[in-house]
Amino acid sequence: MKKFKEGEIELFAPDAKIPTKRMDVFYNPDKTFCRDISVALVKALQHKWKKKMVVADALAGTGVRGIRMAKEAGSEVFINDKNTNACSLMKRNVKLNKVKVGVSCEDANIFLGSRKFDYIDIDPFGTPNPFLDAGIQALCPKKSVLAVCATDTAALSGTYPKVTKRKYGSDVVRTNFHDETGLRILIKHIILHGAQLDIGLVPVFSHSTRHYFRCYFERVNGSGRIDKLLDQIGYLSYNPKCLCRKVSKSSYGMKCGRGAKSEIIGSLWTGNLYGRGLVQLMMRYSSHLNFFNTVLNEIDTVGYYLVPKLASKMKKPVPKYEKLISALKKRKIPVSRCHFNEKGLKIDAGIEEIKRTISKIG
Repeated sequence: MKKFKEGEIELFAPDAKIPTKRMDVFYNPDKTFCRDISVALVKALQHKWKKKMVVADALAGTGVRGIRMAKEAGSEVFINDKNTNACSLMKRNVKLNKVKVGVSCEDANIFLGSRKFDYIDIDPFGTPNPFLDAGIQALCPKKSVLAVCATDTAALSGTYPKVTKRKYGSDVVRTNFHDETGLRILIKHIILHGAQLDIGLVPVFSHSTRHYFRCYFERVNGSGRIDKLLDQIGYLSYNPKCLCRKVSKSSYGMKCGRGAKSEIIGSLWTGNLYGRGLVQLMMRYSSHLNFFNTVLNEIDTVGYYLVPKLASKMKKPVPKYEKLISALKKRKIPVSRCHFNEKGLKIDAGIEEIKRTISKIG
């Protein structure tokens, strides 16, 4: 065992450089950023909703996320893991940090069925599918949030399309913006789970970082609000030859913007990935201001363009980013950086218009 420090807490955990599914319990320092974001979101919502949230971490491992929320956000926290070694370690870490946190050692679905929670975190190794129904049903009817993480990004992003179809009900091909399509397929999948239970789940914050996708949903009620969510589920046509893409409500007869036959991706979520007001509030409680500023300024389009790939297709040198952004804005074309890839730009224009702009500044 080794003692680590994260945020305002300390914790004991096995000193494993590369966590694997075979391990009883592990601590992954690479997901510190992910936990930082979770803590900032809980702090922001407690401020907005003027209440101390009751938090559940159903697959807690070392207990690091829940203990941080108790220590840093002052939330009422319950952590759970069915592995007895994990439970023992969680109790040790709770005692180490002198916080009041409920610890249980149950199957996650049984734990989630024990009561209602304001914030539920589902962060498994792989797909979150086995825990979605229980997690959604354990949400408090009002002012509650479901946080879901998926680490099977290869399945969601097009590396294994048959697995995507089987697990997430979507067709997918590998693209230059596969991390965004994977995240949008996951969001769609979770929204449909909620709709089947007559529970609306509005995406309020989502991100793709390293080896995982993570999304947060606020519960809403009423068939009308659920129907509005379902109206934002659609399809994306993508032509890998010209890089053209187009969003549509239906996959029937889809072609790219140039009229050519394209690959179809979907169904997927086509709406916003962030609640702008929440992002601004989260910035008060986080040191990751560069990340949040990028997110805040992202324009709402499905997919982004890798500038080096565009230039390569055109047999042109890669333009300087600020010069390209300025040229697009002069042509009244919405454009922004994106958090998905530092070489990517979100551009709300047809591919030919984008290529003309690159040609003129090349």
